[in-house]
Amino acid sequence: CALLAAAAPQALASERVGVASAVNQSAQSQRGGAGMRTIHIGANFVNREKIETGATGLVQVLLADGSNFVVGPNSTLVIDEFVYRPSEGGGRLVATFGRGVARYVGGRISKERGGVTINTRQGTIGVRGGMANLVDRGNEAIFSFLYGKDLTFTGRDGKTTRVYRPG
Repeated sequence: CALLAAAAPQALASERVGVASAVNQSAQSQRGGAGMRTIHIGANFVNREKIETGATGLVQVLLADGSNFVVGPNSTLVIDEFVYRPSEGGGRLVATFGRGVARYVGGRISKERGGVTINTRQGTIGVRGGMANLVDRGNEAIFSFLYGKDLTFTGRDGKTTRVYRPG
């Protein structure tokens, strides 16, 4: 039993969670302590893989539940945990957005309250059944709710704001 418990985090880390469905030049990723690799269309992504783009980079990551991230130029994103149980219609997505520009478009998991969590330097974003833009330029951060049920933001101070009107 101890061996199974020790192996579980490794299995989670190496399990395919998504695929690069669109790529523009200068997009790279890093798994664990390995070096950076150039991302090509069709490249698989696993949990805890860091995606990083250069000045002209862009990558779209399509996840198994139909959700996707578009990571824009000079940006970083890590899909910390993605678990999808299609037979139950549920799961969990936790990602960390470091800097730059990204768009999240929700799939099946986003329909559940608490199903999607995006960590940022400023706080935590929850997206329910929708679409959000994320912009972090260092001294300025803007998180926009574009479509869906709601977006919640919990700042580092613990204060939570809920946006339920798109735009």
